[in-house]
Amino acid sequence: MRIDTIDSYEAFRDMERFIATVAESSNRDQLTHAIERSKPFRHFKNAVHQIPDLLPQWYTFHDKVMTVRSIEWLRDNGLVDFLEADAALLKLDAEN
Repeated sequence: MRIDTIDSYEAFRDMERFIATVAESSNRDQLTHAIERSKPFRHFKNAVHQIPDLLPQWYTFHDKVMTVRSIEWLRDNGLVDFLEADAALLKLDAEN
């Protein structure tokens, strides 16, 4: 079974959603500026690496987003029980 990659607009939206979770306004501003430039993915990555406290937060955020996408894909393709998938998604959501 083929697993499609996510579209770039979805990955861009992930960056926007992460920025909204950043507590310090100067860090939010720096990340927002990074994604407003040309090559937003490269500039976002560079900005996150320049703010050491954000790197583990970004990895945790990104891992959770990808886990949710994985569970939804498995559920939507009938590869896992629908109710178990939804329970796993609710548990992930509760961890916020």
